[in-house]
Amino acid sequence: MTGISRRALLAAGAGMLMTRPLFAVGADGKPKRIVTIGSDVTEIVYALGAGASVVGRDSSSISPADAKALPDLGYFRSVGAEGILSLNPTMVIASASAGPPEALNHVAATGVPVVRMPDRFTAEVLLEKLRIAAEALGVVESGQALSARLQQALQAAQAEVQAMPGQPRALFLL
Repeated sequence: MTGISRRALLAAGAGMLMTRPLFAVGADGKPKRIVTIGSDVTEIVYALGAGASVVGRDSSSISPADAKALPDLGYFRSVGAEGILSLNPTMVIASASAGPPEALNHVAATGVPVVRMPDRFTAEVLLEKLRIAAEALGVVESGQALSARLQQALQAAQAEVQAMPGQPRALFLL
């Protein structure tokens, strides 16, 4: 070799591997090793059809049932960077209130994308969460279809409430 020793090339290659996620996306361009933090985030990822790619979740993520079999990283507001990184994720999707922030910042500093979802609780924000997750997962069409079904269900619920005597003025969705 001219000018560069084999040892220098190996060291440089090892350094690149340590700072860039391996196999961040598959041939289809979608993330392959996803960690979800936040029960709503986990349910959205599964609803978008990406559940098979989830490799870890927080302790509040108990639905769908398949998620309960995954490694539990602890309470969503007190996850550790080491636990997340031990799963070799190619993406972390987390609620905005997940943390501590330093742990997720550390994960992001290693090159693993960390997608933060808003944590306000309105129908509009739910649709925004669907859009953000669908874009991050590379399943925009599935996200649009799910969003349309959700909007129809919300409209049907609103119509049902409007038809009730006295028209209730509060609705609690969980």
